[in-house]
Amino acid sequence: MAAVALSLVASLGMGQEHVHGGGEKLGTVRFATSCNEAAQTGFNRAVALLHSFQFSRAIEGFNAVLDADATCAIAYWGIALSDWSNPFAAGMKDKGQLQLGRENAERGKTMGAKTERERAYLAAVGTLYSDFETTPQRTRLLAYRGAMRTVAESYPQDHEAQIFYALALAASEDPADKSNADRLKAGAILEQLFAEEPGHPGLAHYIIHTYDVPALAGRGLVAARRVLDSLPEIASRFDPKLMISGAGGPPAGYFALAAIPARYALERRDWKQAAQLALRETPFPYTDAMTWFARGLGSARAAGGSARADSRAAVERRRKLLGTAGTNPGARGWRVGCARGGHETGSAAADEVGGGTGRWDRKKRGHARAARPGA
Repeated sequence: MAAVALSLVASLGMGQEHVHGGGEKLGTVRFATSCNEAAQTGFNRAVALLHSFQFSRAIEGFNAVLDADATCAIAYWGIALSDWSNPFAAGMKDKGQLQLGRENAERGKTMGAKTERERAYLAAVGTLYSDFETTPQRTRLLAYRGAMRTVAESYPQDHEAQIFYALALAASEDPADKSNADRLKAGAILEQLFAEEPGHPGLAHYIIHTYDVPALAGRGLVAARRVLDSLPEIASRFDPKLMISGAGGPPAGYFALAAIPARYALERRDWKQAAQLALRETPFPYTDAMTWFARGLGSARAAGGSARADSRAAVERRRKLLGTAGTNPGARGWRVGCARGGHETGSAAADEVGGGTGRWDRKKRGHARAARPGA
């Protein structure tokens, strides 16, 4: 369940939302720049996308900043850091990726940032790419960590500097250090900032990633539980249409919107919460069915007769809709999944929703298995 929470948080951000153009909800970022007002607004949005691991969209955002203010050299810092992509990803970066990142870092330096702080950011990101042909990646990561430490110490009120320094600490840790000193230091920085900025789009999942080693599993679990406690509120703010950068696209977004609150309630046996799940009409009947099913099961366990019957009828209507694969995106894969056991998976529970005995015949129906889109 923590992994489910993490995947959603990476897409949404946490806590209070900041609404950008077009109703876009990315969380709250405050990264002061010397650029004009229009560029500043776009810059905060682009940094929020960067923290959300939406690197292509972040680059588009930083380029839009340059369109709004052609002298905004710090935008090239954002482009160059987006070129680096996931700070936690293991393995060597591609040479083409490194070349592109170096070119963008150099463009920012050549343009000339207007403040010492912005120049420090540009110099720091440049160390990730400097002489990459001959300098080992770990050496460059350590140089970046040192540069971001200088930025963080020089500007202690700059939360973004503290965040990027913490990420550099975690990304450049010594694999032989069993004390996990760098991860612990990074985690302490991030946790303090998260307490101050619960609406930041990156802090929650950065904390979980930072503690993602066996020795620190307990700390990671605390962070994951804090995320899980906020799942119902997060899901209520989720716009699945904005899930366009991942492989699943909008269907995956609607699936997450339905599945996460349903699982959160049912797996905790919170039948009252399950019975009160918000209903939504979407283009994908199988996602609607999950909400109705969870509501029905919650109502059955909470002795809610009429709601139970309504839920069973709604699930049945959506099952029939899935029979017309050509009219429902993703329905073909879900129909196959149902035939393989997805529909039968909840048969006993469905009997209970409808007022039946709720008995489970394993010989006839097999073990439960969750169907997946396109299975």
